[in-house]
Amino acid sequence: GGCGGGGGGARRREEGDWDCPECGSLVFAGRDTCFKCGWYFEEDKSAGGGSGLAEGEKGIVKPGGAIKLLAKLSPTLKKAWVAYSKVYGEGVTDPTKYGDEYIAEFLEYTSGLVIADLDKKAGKRPLGDGEQPPVKKKVTIKKAVAEKIEKLNSVGGLVAPINLRAVAASLAKLEESAALEALSLLEDQQDEIDDPNEFLRNQVQVLLEAEGIEN
Repeated sequence: GGCGGGGGGARRREEGDWDCPECGSLVFAGRDTCFKCGWYFEEDKSAGGGSGLAEGEKGIVKPGGAIKLLAKLSPTLKKAWVAYSKVYGEGVTDPTKYGDEYIAEFLEYTSGLVIADLDKKAGKRPLGDGEQPPVKKKVTIKKAVAEKIEKLNSVGGLVAPINLRAVAASLAKLEESAALEALSLLEDQQDEIDDPNEFLRNQVQVLLEAEGIEN
């Protein structure tokens, strides 16, 4: 085992054991991760090392541990994570079993859904007497644009993947050539851009303003 403390049968504290600052559990010496909440202990090498939580050391929560903590706060997030893992993962629901890239994809996916939903709600207003709700328009992306996005994601040069759901509505406002131009610009600057989705939305706005088209 890698932890103990409290209750019958738990072994006594030994030299080097440390208490998790996040949940208070006793973690055995030689372990760097709390078994209960996923809090990650990392030594500050400049402090000369050590096996306990001493001055000059810092704790870092890894992405998997962060998802675990957030899932405790939000049952809806936990449900979303479990559903996502069953569809796109290996069927394992423990976040600490997945790499940072997989967790980043989950966060991009869920964030894209939130943005799309908020964009949709931002355009709503109370209807007047006798006023009919506007007909919903289906967002369509040109095949060449979709293929370009797929290519950029597959090459792996982007800091984060392009989420089609997050950029589809914006790119659909442009002509195919202009949308491809925006994607090419992203490709040229991909090493310097942390959020390609935000970059594309901003780039669409710039191109529309240049053409004198209101967003």
